[in-house]
Amino acid sequence: RGFAPPWLQRDREGVTVICSEVQFIPFKNQDGTPSGGGTVTIRKPVIYLYPQTVQTVKVELHVDGQLTTTYPRIAKDHSWTVKAGPTGELFDPATEKRYPYLFWEAVRTTAFTIDTAQAFCVANKDAERFLEDSAGKFALNDKERTDFVTYWLPALENNKFSLVQFLSAAEYDRYATMTVAPKPDCVNRLFMIFQGVNSPVKTGNPSLAQLDRTGFTVVEWGPTNLDEQH
Repeated sequence: RGFAPPWLQRDREGVTVICSEVQFIPFKNQDGTPSGGGTVTIRKPVIYLYPQTVQTVKVELHVDGQLTTTYPRIAKDHSWTVKAGPTGELFDPATEKRYPYLFWEAVRTTAFTIDTAQAFCVANKDAERFLEDSAGKFALNDKERTDFVTYWLPALENNKFSLVQFLSAAEYDRYATMTVAPKPDCVNRLFMIFQGVNSPVKTGNPSLAQLDRTGFTVVEWGPTNLDEQH
């Protein structure tokens, strides 16, 4: 968790400049010129809850942008209140339905950017192994890993190469602040940004810390495909 990209600045021409000697991969317009903005969709973050006993849990979420879809539907105060237990099954009293996780998507007008010093360059043939290994570092269990890999494997396999970066917990929290009550013992949030490239790019390949799961555990994963920027 202990890595974060350098601060970014935007000049008057709308070109993002990294305040560090690293390679920067910018968004591009259709003509190939750098783009200074646009709308990016935060795709399918899902939140799993595993309290040690069955109890009522409130999850409050505030994003830097606009929530577009939630399931079950989030309340007006930007929260879900559900019954949760050790199996991870959630019961929503508002809908009287059961769910495996809480789902949300959002759009934001501030573009994410990839810092190659904190990124990986992944060939399409290596995408499955890369996603599985990364899920293991974030301590995803079998179900969570399968959900994560099956949702994002097609996108990475569709690219010849992909630049992939995992945001630090602190940086992700600035984009999507999540508060859980009662307070969990362990919160593992995996947020991956990636972008397709046609040839290998030199990257930092940072070492990812091995996370664990202890006590009341909350897990979230949710990548963003930067090629989908509008």
